[in-house]
This record gives sequence, structure tokens and C-alpha cells, in this order.
Amino acid sequence: MNAVILCGGKGTRLSSISRNRPKILLKIVDTYFIYLLFDSLINQGIKKIFLLTSYKSEMIKKKVGTKYRNTEITYLDDSKELNPGTASALLNSIEFLPEHFILQYGDTILDLNYKDFYFRSLENQEQMLMSVYKNELNLDKNNVLIEGNYLRYFNSENTKSKKVKEITSHIDYGLIGIHKSFLMDNLEKLKENASLKHFQEKLSFLNLIKPYFCLKRFYEIGNLESYAQFIEIYKRGDLDRVIIPNS
Repeated sequence: MNAVILCGGKGTRLSSISRNRPKILLKIVDTYFIYLLFDSLINQGIKKIFLLTSYKSEMIKKKVGTKYRNTEITYLDDSKELNPGTASALLNSIEFLPEHFILQYGDTILDLNYKDFYFRSLENQEQMLMSVYKNELNLDKNNVLIEGNYLRYFNSENTKSKKVKEITSHIDYGLIGIHKSFLMDNLEKLKENASLKHFQEKLSFLNLIKPYFCLKRFYEIGNLESYAQFIEIYKRGDLDRVIIPNS
């Protein structure tokens, strides 16, 4: 199983504590976030990890190396030929990516059955599979409307509208499953905007994204508040079953 991690951003919302380090290298008590992320993936059977890097990529490489718990780590640096962003990072790396992979944000740890998600995605080459969560905990702004076997995804600009707030009850959980052939078929749409969110929104209104429902909350360090919450959750041991290596 292949996992591709988006970790090229500067982490602007965390600049007061990051001290010019990439977000994934933030200290979490006695370790670093990236190692907790790796543990959560490897514990679920991920065999190869690709890091899409840009900001301070050499710092990440020096800290992490090319292997973690006998799992190969491959770095794909953003060439910066296109405008920086999550979609452009994917586009710039596309020729080096495996034929099928799951794509996850580098500031999030998820609590789901990766194998089930992975193989459901593997079976479907015609659509993207997106993990979604019924946002009863109000973890962030709702941005997903479920319509039968498909979903409508709204990028962050549209989630501000009153109508979107009224009709949505789910949130993007932070994991998508993709075939490279699907990306190639939709390459022009991917090129339209540097943000992956715009790409996902467009695909969803073409019925090209199917939902995968997750039952447990996710954990992230996207801003100062969520970073502080994450540290408290880690200290309490709430993440142990996700990040402690299987015996």
C-alpha cells in the first residue's frame, strides 16, 4: 500500500511556534509530529511513503532520512515551476507517483481502517474515493453534502455562504484514494487552480467522487488551537492505539 503525504506548506498559522520549521517537524512532547504520522500509517499496513515536499525540504530529509521502521521514504520535491499549492505539488510529482495511492495531508492523523479504504479505492478506477466524517463534534466548517452514492464538496471559499452551511453536515476527513490514470484523465482540471480543494470541488459536481464514511474523529495541528489540543490528547494517551506499533 502506497501513501502520499502533502507536506510542502509553510504552516503560516503556526509561524509563532514553528521557528521556521516545516509543520511536520513540530515537537510533540518527546517526539515529532512526522514520526507519529508515520507510526499511524505503518501500523495500518502502509509499505511505502512518498513525501511531497517544498518548504525546507532539506531539513525534512536530514531529520527523517530514507527509512522509518523499515518502511521506505521517498521524497518528491516541488519543482516550483507552477504556483505553489497542494494541487501543483501533486501535478509536479505525477510522473513519479505509483499507479494507485492514498493521499493525505501532512498535518493530520486519522483513525480509520486504511486497508479497507485502500482496497475500496483500488477497485474503482473511474472515481476518486474521499473519506468523510459526520461533523457532530464541530471540528471545522462543514464542507461536504452527501447525495446518494456521491458527494458534493465545497472549497473553503464556498463554506462561508449561508446556503452551504445549511445543507452540509459532513466534513472532509483528510484522505483520498486515487489512480494515476484517473488523474491523467482529469489533468486539465487539476491544472486550473493551485489548490487541491478547487479540483475536488469540480470533480464532485461531475459525480467523480464517492464518499467513504469514517466513524471516529481525526486529529490535526493545522493552527495554534488544534496544535495545543493535539498535545493534550497525546499526553492523555488517547492516540496510543493509533500510534503505538503493533506487537
